[in-house]
Amino acid sequence: MSGAHWLEPTHVLADANTCFACHSVQFVCMQIFLTANPKLRSEVAKQFNKLRAAILRDLTESKRLEELSKQDYPSLADIPSDAFPLFWTTKQYLRAVDATLPATPLRDGPFFPRCVEWY
Repeated sequence: MSGAHWLEPTHVLADANTCFACHSVQFVCMQIFLTANPKLRSEVAKQFNKLRAAILRDLTESKRLEELSKQDYPSLADIPSDAFPLFWTTKQYLRAVDATLPATPLRDGPFFPRCVEWY
């Protein structure tokens, strides 16, 4: 396959799109770890962030990426590529999908009600 570049295990991404080792542009995988269990979600996110911090070796960049992935995005369209992978509960995911769907003549807002104290 010409023009394709596979990310080798020795390559470390400088940001979401650029590889340190070869300075080539990488394909960004927009992945979401989805579970109904908030405890499992937080434990998997914590372990992933530890691994990413060990690979990046830049504490400020690691913290920046961790904070981006911790944010609660109201819509799937609002998520920056640097925020991936996300670790969400099904409730967060359904709320974001709901907010991403376009309005229809029968529905001018989100299907699921929004109440700050629920989240």
